[in-house]
Amino acid sequence: MFIENPIPKQKTNTWFVFSGGGARGCWQWDLYHLIKHLFHIVGFTGTSTGSLTAMAAALDIPYAYLDKLFEQVFANNAKQIFKPGDGHIKNGKFKINKLKLIPKLIFNRKGLKGMMSIDPLVETIEQILTDFPEWKYKFGFNVVDLHTGARIRLTPDDFDDRHQLARGIAASCNIPGLCGPITDLRTKDRVLKCVFDGGIRDGFPLKQAFDSMVLGEANQAVGLGCNPKEMTPLEDLLDIFDYVGAAAYAGMNEMMLGDISEVELVNNFIKEVGEQATGKKYTPITMIYYKGGRGVLEFTPESRLDMKKTAKEDYERLVMAISKAA
Repeated sequence: MFIENPIPKQKTNTWFVFSGGGARGCWQWDLYHLIKHLFHIVGFTGTSTGSLTAMAAALDIPYAYLDKLFEQVFANNAKQIFKPGDGHIKNGKFKINKLKLIPKLIFNRKGLKGMMSIDPLVETIEQILTDFPEWKYKFGFNVVDLHTGARIRLTPDDFDDRHQLARGIAASCNIPGLCGPITDLRTKDRVLKCVFDGGIRDGFPLKQAFDSMVLGEANQAVGLGCNPKEMTPLEDLLDIFDYVGAAAYAGMNEMMLGDISEVELVNNFIKEVGEQATGKKYTPITMIYYKGGRGVLEFTPESRLDMKKTAKEDYERLVMAISKAA
C-alpha cells in the first residue's frame, strides 16, 4: 500500500479503480464498503471481476444485497457465474471432465470454445440491472476484441438495452479457454464479433479513470488490486492452472505498474512545471493490494469469510496510514 498526500473528501473527486482477480472480487466489495465514507466519489472503472465491483458500486447497491449474492455464489460452486461443461468448479478448484474433453480434443477440437459457459453471469448481471436501474456514479469497463486485439473501453452509454450491457460486462470477466467468447456484442455504433476478458490487455484500468477526470479540478484515484505484487512461491504451484494463473498475474502486474508509472510521470511533470502552466492538477494515487492467500477460483464459504477478514484488516491499516500522513 502507498499513499500520496491524502486530501479531505470534501475537496477531492475520487475515482476507484478495480483490477481483475476472480473470486477475490468479494474482497474488493467488502473493502470498498468499509472505506468509501473516506472519499468524495465520482466514478469507477474496472476490468474482469473488477468490472462487476465497479458496476455494483456505481449503482450504489446496498451491501447486504451483494453480500447475500456472494454467499450463494461461494456456497454453490459459483453456479450463478459459470455453467458446467467439459469443466466445472468444485470446492474451490477447477475440475475437468476427462471423459467428455479428451474425445473433443481428438475429434472435434474446432468446436471447443471453452470448458464452461458464462451465460449464468449474464443472467445474474441482468437481474442486478433490473433491480437497480439507475446509475448513481460514472462507470467504465473494458473488453478485448479478439478480431483486432484492441482494448475497447465501454460505459453504459454505449448500449441501447440492458441485455447487451449485461453481456458486455460479462465479457469483461470472460477468461479465454475457461469460458467461450461473447459473440456479436451490440453497442450503439458497432457489433463486436468476439470479445473476451478486458484484463488480458488492461488488468488495471487506471488510465481509463484518469482520462475520465475533469481537468483543472482536484482528483485522486484509489486502486484495489486483487493480484498480489509478489509472485506465488513455486512450491504452491500444484498444477497447470496454477502455472497459467501465475503467468497471468505477472502480465497483469506489469500492465498495472506501467499505468501507475505513466501517471507518476505526469504527476512529476506537474510538480516540476506547475499546475497553472500545465492546466492539470497533481493527482494522488492510493493503492491497496490483496495480501490474502485465496485463489481466483476459490469459491468456498471458508474463502468468503477469510476475504471478509482480510478486507477488515486492510481497512484498519488504511485508516492508520491516513492518520499518520495527516
